[in-house]
Amino acid sequence: MAVESGIGRYVITLILVLCNGSAQAQTLTIEPAEPRWGETITITYDTGAENAFIRPTDEARLVVNIYVRGNVQQRVYPVLRDGALLRATVFIEEGFSFLKFHMVNLDGQDEKHTLDLVIRKPDGVPAPGAHLQSMFAAGSEGWVEQFELEIGLYPENIDAYRQKWFVGGMYLKNGSQAMIEADLEALEARAQRPEIEWLYIQVFGRMSLGDEPAARAFLLDLLERFGDHPLTQAALGDYKYQCFARGIKGEGPDSVAKAKSDCISRFPASPLARKEAMAMADDKEVPMEVIEQIASAWLADEPNNPMPYVALATAANVREDSSLRTKGIQHAWKAIDGMLAGELKFRDSSGFFNSYYLPNTYWILSSMALADGRTAEALAAAQAAVEIADEIDTRCLMLLGNIWESLHEFDRASMAYAEAHLNGEAKAELALRNLYVSRYESEVGFGDYLAGLTDEASHADERPEATSFVGTSLNGSSFDLKALRGKVVVLNFWFIGCAPCRVEMPGLNEVVAQYEDRDDIVFIAFALDDEEALKKFLGEKSFDYEIVPSANDVAKAYDVSAYPTHVIIDKKGRVLSRLTGGSEDRHENLKPFIERALNE
Repeated sequence: MAVESGIGRYVITLILVLCNGSAQAQTLTIEPAEPRWGETITITYDTGAENAFIRPTDEARLVVNIYVRGNVQQRVYPVLRDGALLRATVFIEEGFSFLKFHMVNLDGQDEKHTLDLVIRKPDGVPAPGAHLQSMFAAGSEGWVEQFELEIGLYPENIDAYRQKWFVGGMYLKNGSQAMIEADLEALEARAQRPEIEWLYIQVFGRMSLGDEPAARAFLLDLLERFGDHPLTQAALGDYKYQCFARGIKGEGPDSVAKAKSDCISRFPASPLARKEAMAMADDKEVPMEVIEQIASAWLADEPNNPMPYVALATAANVREDSSLRTKGIQHAWKAIDGMLAGELKFRDSSGFFNSYYLPNTYWILSSMALADGRTAEALAAAQAAVEIADEIDTRCLMLLGNIWESLHEFDRASMAYAEAHLNGEAKAELALRNLYVSRYESEVGFGDYLAGLTDEASHADERPEATSFVGTSLNGSSFDLKALRGKVVVLNFWFIGCAPCRVEMPGLNEVVAQYEDRDDIVFIAFALDDEEALKKFLGEKSFDYEIVPSANDVAKAYDVSAYPTHVIIDKKGRVLSRLTGGSEDRHENLKPFIERALNE
């Protein structure tokens, strides 16, 4: 599971690992099978094996998630071809504890054939942290044993407690609070404790216990004294995520944000700096020199990664400094070239971040090119942003309309504004009204003009047919999409452990209440969790959609890889809109599409 932010709202991406013993052994192999620090391993993938996802002619990479004491790094390795075999080599550095391997191509990753590997020290003993990664696979019956094996080998490795508390929160019926309190009390009584690890687990522990001020104090200490340590990055991630999940705002998060910026300014080559690069780039108060230092160090390690260039282009655009535009445009093109070559897809096999950052970088490029008087370049980039986006971005449509208007192409400008209006952009109607008045010198007839224009811009006949589904909700209601023709169907894909899913629920409940008197709309939430877990959760938190449990098959049929995902289906059974990610105001984004579907 990967949690990401900094792109307007939070989203959780799930990477599902489906291991198949014999097929996996034939398709993806490793030598030596029990590697130690200082050794080089060879990973071999057989494209000719049964059920192999990667084809012999595919452009492919080996992606490795490397676990190092409380943190995870992702590295992308080139592969060499030997007939049907693809091979890559990985040097096992001191500190590595656990590796996850998967082969990827431009279509995604081979989810059926993956390898999880415990790394050992030179004496053959599992490395510090190795057993912690086995806690998830061990499940409800074995996670405690894995923790005890870790602590038995390395009693000083107290950062292991953070993983224990996290996994315990998943499996313990009454949650992990009592366990956290007892563990903290026992650890506090120790005469000696590793300082960084102690501060790190305090952040997670205190946030889990609802004590944000205490957690903040420990985190500020980490940022001040150990800003370049990987555990500081991990602690910051825990704090930010819990603040988001609990709706904590104001003085606490603001003071942490300032300390984070100061820390990154001191350590621009740190893992934390790279994790926060996009948020820093988007902040006008951060000096451009800091963004350049972060990107320079990043590119030295990963010269093919498009994201440092995205950060540089974003920073140049946000700062609106004409002296930065030429370089900013160059950086945008380098980022786009890298993404078109698949470099971001290799780093995110779900494809979600490529589908966001590619059109967004075209939009950034268009904005800077237009401001620099390069209208043709701006137009081409804006058109590309609109064309390739998986989800409609009204910023791109408004920019495209602005460009067409500057070229006196008023019909095309009107169509771009009309599409933005259809998709909930508040400024679009005013832009259309001003354009209408400039052409006809009066507002007379604007209402009829707007209605006709939006009908033309709806492209209803081009909507794809929604995938059929059947399901039974927790209250016993049965649903079949075919039987729902004539109704607007609003779908939500979620799971209990998804904080963005939980955060958006109050707003979604407002939408359900708004339409409760209508019989031509239905709200269905497909959950990954089973019936028992959902009933327990819903006993504590309200969610007013019709909730269908254990809906993994439906999520897969709708190609959902990021949560939450919303799909709005019109009365003819066609997909009108699809939105990914959750926030407190997500329901406001849904309303224009619902109204549009109801009024068609």
